[in-house]
Amino acid sequence: MIEMESEQQMAANVIKSGSNGAGHRGVVKNQTIAARREADEILARAHSEAEAIIENAVKESEEVLEKAYREGLEKALTEFEKHLIEIREIRSNVLNDAERDLLKLSVRIAEKILGKELASNKKAVTDIVATALKHARQREKVTVSVNPSDLGAITAGGEKFSSDERIRILDFVADPSVSVGGCVIETEVGKIDARLETQLRVIENALLSQADGGENV
Repeated sequence: MIEMESEQQMAANVIKSGSNGAGHRGVVKNQTIAARREADEILARAHSEAEAIIENAVKESEEVLEKAYREGLEKALTEFEKHLIEIREIRSNVLNDAERDLLKLSVRIAEKILGKELASNKKAVTDIVATALKHARQREKVTVSVNPSDLGAITAGGEKFSSDERIRILDFVADPSVSVGGCVIETEVGKIDARLETQLRVIENALLSQADGGENV
């Protein structure tokens, strides 16, 4: 059973709480340059494919028009119109695929930037755990699994979590399956997966769904 208030809102809050440090600016610059290069390649490839589709369409259109004079104008023009509609759909699909690739690229870059920031900024890690804990509806007995490299910083910052009187028993455990900077929270009624990659997938799926016109991804 997964506890959910607003999955997308929780993902945004958790990630925001871990990205407030200043130490990631140099990493951001380097990742932005790499992202821009890859984005340019994606767009160039998409436009190249679209141009190839148009060029091929022109040749096929000429053949259809020649056929019009040979077999009867009305029937051939109907085929020509149908052919143009198909071409527009193919071209649109190519460009839509490019947009999806760019969205996925943006999420991958964000994951790299945040991952590096969280590896060096343990305060941001405790902020993420604190934010995730706020989304747990039942907090009397809570177990928080974190990456072994984060456990020391989390337990040292225990006062950040002790102010919540609704948490009677709070245990932190090391779990190598949890990525650096993330956590998995278990309560009496369910589980909250606040690992970085999980939260980013929630946001990525929301963006892709929006790009597809609201359809589920």
